[in-house]
Amino acid sequence: DCELSAHCVDGFYCSPERICAAAGTSTEGEGCLTTADCESGLICAAGAFWTECTVPGGGDIGADCTTDLDCVAGLSCVTPTGGVPACVDPPPAMAGTVQPPVLPPWSGADCATDASTPTAYFEVPRGDGMDGDFYRLPFPNDVRRTSSGLSLDGFPTPDTAVSDDVVGRHVSAVESDLGGFSTNPTLFFRFSEPYDWGSLDGSIRLVNVDPDSPDMGQDLGLAWLTTGGQISRYICPNFLAVRTGHGSPLAPDTTYAVILTTQIVNESGASFERSPDLDAMLAGSAPSDPALADAWEAYQPLRDWTGSGMGIAPASILNASVFTTQSEARYDLLRDAVHAADLPAASELVACADGAASSCDDGTVARNCEGADGTVVTEIHGRLSLPIFQEGTAPYETPEQGGRVDLAGPSVVRTEDVCFALTLPAGATMPAEGWPLLIAAHGTGGSFRTALGSGLAEAAASIGAATLAIDLPQHGDRRGDSTQPP
Repeated sequence: DCELSAHCVDGFYCSPERICAAAGTSTEGEGCLTTADCESGLICAAGAFWTECTVPGGGDIGADCTTDLDCVAGLSCVTPTGGVPACVDPPPAMAGTVQPPVLPPWSGADCATDASTPTAYFEVPRGDGMDGDFYRLPFPNDVRRTSSGLSLDGFPTPDTAVSDDVVGRHVSAVESDLGGFSTNPTLFFRFSEPYDWGSLDGSIRLVNVDPDSPDMGQDLGLAWLTTGGQISRYICPNFLAVRTGHGSPLAPDTTYAVILTTQIVNESGASFERSPDLDAMLAGSAPSDPALADAWEAYQPLRDWTGSGMGIAPASILNASVFTTQSEARYDLLRDAVHAADLPAASELVACADGAASSCDDGTVARNCEGADGTVVTEIHGRLSLPIFQEGTAPYETPEQGGRVDLAGPSVVRTEDVCFALTLPAGATMPAEGWPLLIAAHGTGGSFRTALGSGLAEAAASIGAATLAIDLPQHGDRRGDSTQPP
């Protein structure tokens, strides 16, 4: 019998049945289902993306804890009824009943109810600790633009619920890397109580309000999503989501407004009250509150539009978000750098045929020449030397591994020999101008042979076209030393 894994000899661990059992072989950072998969001294715990073998903490019996990671191997972090979480020696489990570790619970955004009358929320953050939940200010919103990027203060992240706050890292990157918002945005508006879905028709407008745009004043197509109740831990209940029409992106570096009119009512048919902060945004003079004064400047395009004769009366506006899309200029520089680079060199070419060994063969059908014979295509494997603009080390899984791209002056950091598969119509004569080419991209867990496995190669061959596919990032040998799934 055992209480701790330290009570067992090397190569064993204290199992849930509270006996010393042979430990597994997975090393630190490798995936696991239970601690039985991990080598001696490690435990299986929830990581940022999956459960993985991890070095446990040093908490002995009775020590305060948050998760099992705070306790020595063999103990569990348990919260007694009405008590404080502590490391304990759990009772023996019955064989076959052991469950994999689960992510600790995260309550999500703090959803306070404080409006005594039906209200359409529009609350400009003051940064004084009294701000409500993040989406009380419609988002995206130019109020959150700064001189250096974006401010997403208050965005909820499960930073204490997981070992690595992946969401928080993305939020920080967005704040520093972006100066505008998506050209395919979804906008979120919150209400203090449920709204009448039937009152939305004809009550939402998406308008170009950019004075420098030739399309200033133009209404655009949109769609919306109605919600009821708590459906997300990131946004509180009673939100309305508005998005652009499918396949109709907005122009880059352009200012737009999404406007909700006072026709929107609650489920009882009563009107919603407009938030005082939005009253200040629509007023003709700047408010004295410094936080509101900065936000007021961001809403100048909306005020100009409503006063131009093209817009609607300010009194008809229940809520509104003014937002500016990202500039594409930085990405033009990246495209130009790709075009200026030398053409990728092909190497290790192999025509898949009976007995041929692919240069990318790893012993699986996803990466060898198996199945290439007897088809309507000729399959060629090889490697292309592709330019890499990301700094650091693949797979860029942690901040220490980097992953930054210098979009202000992109340059090739290194090249990478990437596996590819080219398929040609078998037995056909190539046209003088070459084969039409279909470029295929695999999904997560796929490979450079995706065109053959999906039937695309055969379909292309039937109309006299070739296909080309490569190993996409985080697949094949484009993953550095990582052993985690893509």
